[in-house]
Amino acid sequence: MREIRPGLCLLVMVIMITMQTVAADSNELAKTANEETDAQSGEIESGEIERVLKSLLLDIVQAEQRLIVVGERGHIALSDDQGTSWRLVDTPTQAMLTAIFFVDQHGWAVGHDGTILYSGDRGETWVLQHERKMSRLEDKALAVMWSDDIDRLGMPLLDVWFADEQTGFAVGAYGWYLKTTDGGKHWQEHSASLDNFEGFHLNAVSGLAAQQAVFIVGEAGMVLRSRDLGNTWEFVNTLYEGSLFGVELGLGADKLLVYGLGGALFQGAIFGDRWSSLPLTAEKNSITDSISQSMPLPDGRLMLLGTGGLISILDASLKVESTDYLIHRQGIMAGLPLDKHLLLVGQFGLEKRALQ
Repeated sequence: MREIRPGLCLLVMVIMITMQTVAADSNELAKTANEETDAQSGEIESGEIERVLKSLLLDIVQAEQRLIVVGERGHIALSDDQGTSWRLVDTPTQAMLTAIFFVDQHGWAVGHDGTILYSGDRGETWVLQHERKMSRLEDKALAVMWSDDIDRLGMPLLDVWFADEQTGFAVGAYGWYLKTTDGGKHWQEHSASLDNFEGFHLNAVSGLAAQQAVFIVGEAGMVLRSRDLGNTWEFVNTLYEGSLFGVELGLGADKLLVYGLGGALFQGAIFGDRWSSLPLTAEKNSITDSISQSMPLPDGRLMLLGTGGLISILDASLKVESTDYLIHRQGIMAGLPLDKHLLLVGQFGLEKRALQ
């Protein structure tokens, strides 16, 4: 039987980072709340973008030639020059945005309060497609579960993936699973269709549209697979009971990786049932930092990013080639490799780093 809440999950990581940021300087938060109100009304003050790029950012994506980052307070920033300069755009929410995904010029961002935003112009403008703010009674129940200080915590969506411009999936806390077949005009809840009666958090979703394959990973080693773009689902047993934070499908040759808590990394086949654990060692020491994202590089290598500022590169055979850490050791939530450099986002905001 799978163990309930077997360790720190992605939801807890996001909440803890948020609480640390809040506790760091309450006066600054009061000031930035006023700045956010101005930004939402279209009056973005000078210097606001610099502050946002040093605040909590949780995902980064490329839409054609444009780069887009999302983070706390509904912040969305764009760059049209490979990350040299950035500008903020207005959004219809102040909820924390946790993930973003684009299909050509069409994009969706998800976050707390069940927020789903849509853009049809590469992130220039955004509209609200879905929102689910929790009632005061539900807020109190969550406050007891997590912390007496948490107030009006909306149920978060943690990831989003689209097979095409119409068919998309969003997953989040307590087994929340939404699907759309009309580009997000209507989002339908299908949580009951998953083998997740315990309500484990669903941390990530990804797929291969050409093969109609979709994967969801989460707490308790949960791996759920669909062979028909989410019409039916099956539980995949990896014999792992820790939290999984992501799935990598960009390796080709029917390969699949899932990864997560404490450096856990498992390899399998997209439609197979056999899994093998891949040891991560650097200078004979095991890597125990949690992995938050994987990124295939143009030369066939794979980059892993994670807590503690982890940046690890695996060669084509998936053996550790090099491991490094950001000097401040703050957690990395996502990254994007460009021609000669790497853009990272996390608790520290946005950082540019030379690509090895």
